[in-house]
Amino acid sequence: MECTSVPGRFGHDIREDEMNPRLMDLKREGSARAHSDGVRVPKKEALRMHVAPRTARRWNHEGPPQLTQLAVYMDGHPSPHRIAAHVMALAEDDVARMTKDELIMEYRRIIVGECELEAADRRALVEQCPWLDIAAQAERNAASDARKAAIARQFELRGIPWTVAHHG
Repeated sequence: MECTSVPGRFGHDIREDEMNPRLMDLKREGSARAHSDGVRVPKKEALRMHVAPRTARRWNHEGPPQLTQLAVYMDGHPSPHRIAAHVMALAEDDVARMTKDELIMEYRRIIVGECELEAADRRALVEQCPWLDIAAQAERNAASDARKAAIARQFELRGIPWTVAHHG
């Protein structure tokens, strides 16, 4: 079977039957950072997925294989942001289980904390941080916005007025 070279999404040529090694390394690095940033104890989260302790330690460097596989799936997808929005909606399950008071407390925590996230995001650009650090900071900022959006949807669903969410 003859393989042809096609232009990749990231400005390099890739063969149709293989992934660029550098791109794959970037996907693993991003998955590892997202895994480590996303939970308080990354190893504990890996063990929740019923993997061996040695595998759990490897996730800190390579990321969960499920997340890496999702990144591979998203590469070249005709509508990756739509798929990402769907995955984020699935992840918002805990917000739906919160009480009204818990939602309000979480919302207030987020709107105060997002100032620091926005500042760190901008600072990474101004200070010319490495690209992967800039990407990770932007992802942290986006995650905060996604959670805030999930809470806002719950406010609408439950009929909680803006004044109650902001002023009690």
